[in-house]
Amino acid sequence: MEAGGSGGGASSKRTAVDAGLSSGRFELWRCARRAAPRSPASSSEQAAPVVAAPVAAEASAGDASQECHMDGDAQQPVPTASQGAPCETKHKVFLVVGECGDGKSTLINALRDPENSGEASAGLNSRGVTKTITAYVGLPINGQPIDLLDTPGVGDTDVTPMKLLTLIEQELLTDEIGGADAIDGVIVTTPIPDGRVKLGAQLVQMLVEHGFLGEEKWRNIILVGTKVDRATAEEIDLFRTDEVDELGRPKGIASQFFSPAPGGKGTCVMTHKGDYSELREAILRLPSLKVKYGTPDAARMAEVFSEKLGIDKSLFQKELVEARQQLQIQLDAQFEEKEILKRDMEQLKEERARDLEVQEQRASVQSLELKQELKLELEAKLKEKDRLLEELRTSGPQERLQLESQMQMLESRFSELQEKAAQKQRSMEVQLDQKKEELRALIEQQRQQQESYQRARNYDFGAAKGASSSCLHLKRQCSWVGCQMHRLQGGHRTTLDLMVATVG
Repeated sequence: MEAGGSGGGASSKRTAVDAGLSSGRFELWRCARRAAPRSPASSSEQAAPVVAAPVAAEASAGDASQECHMDGDAQQPVPTASQGAPCETKHKVFLVVGECGDGKSTLINALRDPENSGEASAGLNSRGVTKTITAYVGLPINGQPIDLLDTPGVGDTDVTPMKLLTLIEQELLTDEIGGADAIDGVIVTTPIPDGRVKLGAQLVQMLVEHGFLGEEKWRNIILVGTKVDRATAEEIDLFRTDEVDELGRPKGIASQFFSPAPGGKGTCVMTHKGDYSELREAILRLPSLKVKYGTPDAARMAEVFSEKLGIDKSLFQKELVEARQQLQIQLDAQFEEKEILKRDMEQLKEERARDLEVQEQRASVQSLELKQELKLELEAKLKEKDRLLEELRTSGPQERLQLESQMQMLESRFSELQEKAAQKQRSMEVQLDQKKEELRALIEQQRQQQESYQRARNYDFGAAKGASSSCLHLKRQCSWVGCQMHRLQGGHRTTLDLMVATVG
């Protein structure tokens, strides 16, 4: 569905401002990211409309069999495995945001892979269930692998709005600091029977307006109207209508949510506990655009959010700055640990490379010595053979038999000598190959460890998988707990990173 409505969106062209942290690390990361080349989106991607498919709700939900309003735009076909899907499809990562009891965790349980993810706990009380951002491996959609990031519910009394905002910023900043699995989209849940744009949706709305970057930033957002099976026909109409009031303000819930977007449009779907097909189709239709986030100034964030959340502006700003400073402390500690690991791995790699070089030099010397030894022995055997041949020509019948026996023994020893030399050569080659393979394995181990720091998230693989496991379709080691920002600046190339070429 494309939610329609009036009201032009505020300009999305802006630059990232200082995050208000105690050091300039965020600013340095932003400068590094701006200096890095980016692949521009294709024209076909830029022109593709963002729409979602209709979903047929149960008869008890009223007139929910009608398709979600699309304001006259044509639907975009859902790609299938045989229609242009690449052979190696990259996974997509979605941040799921909503209030306590909005159906957020239930949605995640419907989309997760039960074989490779634990169950997300759902609850209705104000203390919530999810206290950190937890990642889940999702079931592939038409061959498209997905990951889902479950956030604490907005309104959770144990997670303040400032803390929640900082947790969400940690995930949104993945691409900003060079992470390999930046967020592809944000899924916002709001129950259709509630008949209003709830606080969780408002939080995302303000984040997109004041933190997301790019002219197409709203194309990364999917508004999910949950519990459609419990809604009346009037509530469903209110959710999807693009009608406006006498002042030109949108009446529909989806239209209100997307009112700041260009043309007041965005991707909107309706779901219930037994049917998430429309959401799956909407995920497939999202453009290949990563979320770009520039950390807004804390004072600006306090001004925008404090009124909506009913919190004193100065208190909001103070707690937000403190939360961001705590994040930076975590980042500094992880950055230092990563640097130590990197130095240790490079030192080990240098030692293995030197050992390989010594082994190659030793093998070269041994090979030359072996060839020289073989040459001398062959020359001696040839002289002995020439002597025997000469004696054969001048010997009698009895002596000839004896000399022929000696000749056969000489040829046998000659063959044994050649085989012995070949075995020594093969043994040296095997030892060298083993050393090369050890070096290759070490280089691959370092690459995976560097990648784990870039991609590590707090993944829930279920009790059977253990607390620290590797995601099946992502080479990441989830050794961190909580919802810290794990994806540090990585990918530093060194001359030793190219060692594979020398040993291959």
